[in-house]
Amino acid sequence: MPRLSESSKIERRERIIAAARRCFLEKGFSNTSMADIVAESGMSPGSIYSHFDGKASIMRGTAEHIFGATLKDLTDMETATGSSLAPSDVARLLIETLFSIDFGPLLIQFVAESTVNPEVHEVAQENINLARTRLAEVLRPWSEMQVSQGADPDDVVGDPSRLANVLMLLFHGLLIRTAVDTHADRDQLVEDALTLIPQGRFGR
Repeated sequence: MPRLSESSKIERRERIIAAARRCFLEKGFSNTSMADIVAESGMSPGSIYSHFDGKASIMRGTAEHIFGATLKDLTDMETATGSSLAPSDVARLLIETLFSIDFGPLLIQFVAESTVNPEVHEVAQENINLARTRLAEVLRPWSEMQVSQGADPDDVVGDPSRLANVLMLLFHGLLIRTAVDTHADRDQLVEDALTLIPQGRFGR
């Protein structure tokens, strides 16, 4: 049997992840079986297990896929602007990205499952750490600019790691609220949440 090319491997992984996401959204993580994912993907069990060990492994791949899309958007935005990104710019971009891939309901499932499933907890912890680290890197030039203009380096505005924590708390709150309260005015919630991001008297 001929070996798959690298592009074919990537295409198959993405196909499996897309099928699993649809199953997780429809049935929930706990109620989704590997047989469900096999049926939804239209692939053989052997093909799926050649890429993933099981549901937790697929969930890891799903989380990495979402995180990868978000990082790409951040990188593209940095390249396009050619300058330091203000927290409000970063927040708006990430909110748009996370909403566009329907992450809210999945986030709730991931968080709930991580409290009882060690494998999922590991996935969640890894991605939280990666997100915080990357956000801090993106926000560092802006924070350093604020410090150079007189901001306290120990304050949230001057500390990119603390600022990254603030943005992550905002994202998590928005995603969970909008996933549960489906009748809420999402645009208004976003605008209300963005008022909480520290800008300080030093502006952009």
